[in-house]
Amino acid sequence: MSKLKITEGEWYSLEKGKSTGWSVQIKHDGQLCEIFNKDHAELIADAGNTYQKCGLLPSELLEKVKLSGLGANFLSDDIKKLQQENQELREALRKIFDNAGEWDSLKQDYKSRLIAEKALTKEK
Repeated sequence: MSKLKITEGEWYSLEKGKSTGWSVQIKHDGQLCEIFNKDHAELIADAGNTYQKCGLLPSELLEKVKLSGLGANFLSDDIKKLQQENQELREALRKIFDNAGEWDSLKQDYKSRLIAEKALTKEK
């Protein structure tokens, strides 16, 4: 982050007159500089306001946005992977529940077999 000593206050561009061009003004502090192109004056004013709001030059702010976008892409990949795993688990659970009737039948057969085995061991 840059440590610039810039004039504080709201920056804005102001037309001085068609022949004299534009000036970048700072609220309550007067004229900062004189520029002969409206777009340049607005860009300079916006850059000054951006720096005062976040402590970053517009180019530094852009770099942070790009880096956060890369982080978001990695995070997005992780989210997609988790969603895929979640879908696979849902499908497995669906199969289990679809076969629940068969499971109940197997449990009942097992219980019946245990009862039968107990009865046979008592007879011996």
